[in-house]
Amino acid sequence: MVDATLEQKTGAETIVWDLSIFYSGPDDPAIETDIAALNQMVDAFVEQYRGRIADLDAQGMLAAVDAMETLMDKAYRLGMYANLLYTTDTNNAQYGALIQR
Repeated sequence: MVDATLEQKTGAETIVWDLSIFYSGPDDPAIETDIAALNQMVDAFVEQYRGRIADLDAQGMLAAVDAMETLMDKAYRLGMYANLLYTTDTNNAQYGALIQR
């Protein structure tokens, strides 16, 4: 059978993302540091707020939202880097493994 798939150019072939605004590379020790910090932040958030949200006053709710925002900023940074890096080479097992972390 003949493979009729043609490579279609999109004009984006020469575009390269500068992911160094996140980390210097997939082996950057800051990734491990941020993952560990994020895990600690999640544990602390759960410990402080699980089962207590309904009882918070306005100041307490603001503190909870601020803590969640800080936690999510770190999670988004890690996730964005891992996903963008992976899309640059979906055959790279190291990049795929980083997403799984």
